[in-house]
Amino acid sequence: MNRLILYGRMTADPEMKTLPSGTVVTNFCIAESEKNKDGEEVSQFHNCTSFGKTAEVIHQYHKKGDAIHIEGKVQYRYWTDKEGVKRNATEILVNSFTFNMNNKTTN
Repeated sequence: MNRLILYGRMTADPEMKTLPSGTVVTNFCIAESEKNKDGEEVSQFHNCTSFGKTAEVIHQYHKKGDAIHIEGKVQYRYWTDKEGVKRNATEILVNSFTFNMNNKTTN
């Protein structure tokens, strides 16, 4: 089973685009932090992708710094670019999310 639950803050405003098929896609990155065994705060950054109505709502109501709780799955993509270089990307495909409309004022 490939299921992931994350809580973090948007590192930038989400970017929305429409694919040639008409599907709406929103891409964004969230940072989540926790303390390591030495008590130092360590942040991890996760690239996220959402589709359809979920993508529209995230784009409409979220901005840089906003907190978001997402559920989804990890996806790995591999391709060869125009120069023939093999590339890869890891992203979170968002299935659902929750957020607080006033999250900019909460800790």
